[in-house]
Amino acid sequence: MPEDRRFIIHDKSHPFEPALIGVSYCTGNYHIKRKNSPFTVMEYIIDGEGYVMKDGKFFPASKDQIYICPANTPHDYYSSSDKPWTKIWMNIYGNIPLLVLKEYGLSGVVITNGLPIKHLFEEVQSLIYSEKSNEECRKDILSLFMRIANELFMLKKQESFSDEASALKIYLDCNKHRIVSNHELSSHIFRSPDYCVKLFKREFGSTPYNYQLEQKISTACQMLTQTDISIQELSNALGYSDPQYFSNLFKSKCGMSPGAYRKKYK
Repeated sequence: MPEDRRFIIHDKSHPFEPALIGVSYCTGNYHIKRKNSPFTVMEYIIDGEGYVMKDGKFFPASKDQIYICPANTPHDYYSSSDKPWTKIWMNIYGNIPLLVLKEYGLSGVVITNGLPIKHLFEEVQSLIYSEKSNEECRKDILSLFMRIANELFMLKKQESFSDEASALKIYLDCNKHRIVSNHELSSHIFRSPDYCVKLFKREFGSTPYNYQLEQKISTACQMLTQTDISIQELSNALGYSDPQYFSNLFKSKCGMSPGAYRKKYK
């Protein structure tokens, strides 16, 4: 089976040890089964279909879904024979991944619905080619691991959001093609801008501005790798009239320009 994988660090005594990270281009007979895994597995499915064991039963997992199998538990997952997986994954030793997952309510095997956070996994993957020290890589991967856990937590919590907070989020999600001000957002639910910002941050863990920015960067990453749209067209589609401003913003978040990102990941 073709794989692009690399060992990062070799200190299993560390509480957060990202020992192995890579991309798998699975074949129809791909099947991983561990009786009691010594490491936590977190994987993003880029394409294809397969199944993951949860509570003794197998559940489907396909494109844009994420599954997590904690350490010290049985791991059992396999790819379908006709539409095998392509996926980005990380195997992490230590207690910190377990503690993070527990605090975010993600203990046990987790299979999520689709989330637009492929770029976070791609950032993890890119670190295996960087010239950073082991300690720098560890810190960066831990930060990305926690960001991914937070996204999964927010997805899980979504059903418990208040009607007002949900209305704000839906409004932002429906207007990704432009920039929504706090005043415009507040008029949507007839509240003050200050009230809306505090409500949104309390329930979603982010300000409306930062949420919009994260969604726009995520959409940009997908468009750069899946289409041939120009940078200027992409910038306009996301509500930025100045492509240079957008490029600088993208670089500040992803560590490289939109053009470099497309060249590396398309």
